[in-house]
Amino acid sequence: MNEAQTAFLCLYAAYLIVILLFHNTFLLYPFRLLTTFLHEISHAIACWITCGEVYKIKVFDNEGGVTQYAGGCRVLVIPAGYVGSAIWGSVFVMLSGGRKTSTGAAGFLDTLSRTVLHSDAYACYEQCNCCLPKCIGMQWAIINILLQITGVWIALVQMSNECQDMEWIECLSGDLQWDSPWEMNTDQIYEWKNQAQDMFN
Repeated sequence: MNEAQTAFLCLYAAYLIVILLFHNTFLLYPFRLLTTFLHEISHAIACWITCGEVYKIKVFDNEGGVTQYAGGCRVLVIPAGYVGSAIWGSVFVMLSGGRKTSTGAAGFLDTLSRTVLHSDAYACYEQCNCCLPKCIGMQWAIINILLQITGVWIALVQMSNECQDMEWIECLSGDLQWDSPWEMNTDQIYEWKNQAQDMFN
């Protein structure tokens, strides 16, 4: 691990501690409003992708928000708020690891499992009542954690010595040799693929 990667991990740990200690204080109020906006814009993006129409997005000073829309696929639009926030947070973490994109900061996410009427978790439960609202919130929290871990991993890869003179997309898609426990040989992947195909033929 090089110095940049060590510094990144230390700053990320410090960021997590700051979030845990000061989340409900006025210091992080602007970031909570940003999180609400990203949550609502994620609903809007899902609505647009599923051919719906967005009339307006509102973010309130009490850190609540609403996206008024018609059409679209509600089963995809409702969870898009929390899932989208998790994706935005992961993107911010990835951007904070690049040498040229280090101005980005790790975004924090609001994946609280709410059971009140009109919450996204409750609306999701009404659409598909196979899971209780708290379970839905827990699923969103797990997605958030997995995306944060992915973001940290990609940021660390970008800061590796092997990627020093490469653009981030080249670094992630290039044929680099990684000193990692997850390193895989492409021949091994093709062998597994062929074995799987033989099982079903």
